[in-house]
Amino acid sequence: MKTNRLKIGEFSRLCRVTVRTLRHYENIDLLVPEIVDRDSGYRYYSVDQFQKMQGILSLKGMGFSLEEIRDLYEDETHIPSIEALEEKIREAKGARGICPRIKGA
Repeated sequence: MKTNRLKIGEFSRLCRVTVRTLRHYENIDLLVPEIVDRDSGYRYYSVDQFQKMQGILSLKGMGFSLEEIRDLYEDETHIPSIEALEEKIREAKGARGICPRIKGA
């Protein structure tokens, strides 16, 4: 294999996610390995896919669901609209009101 390809375990460590997460993202067509070896079943990710993974993690951190993130990548925009971001801010503010701050933590 070329040196710019990473096995699933290597890629998971680089991205700080579990192999299970990567397999789930593959199953929902969010982040599919660049190459799957037909003989061994090994999954190989490219270094270029690291950037997409970081985008996925950032959007998740903003409160977007995996389905919403997949839709963004299918539209090739990769960037949520201002309206979508405002909605996530409203949702976060609402959730903050529901969950009282824990004292002494």
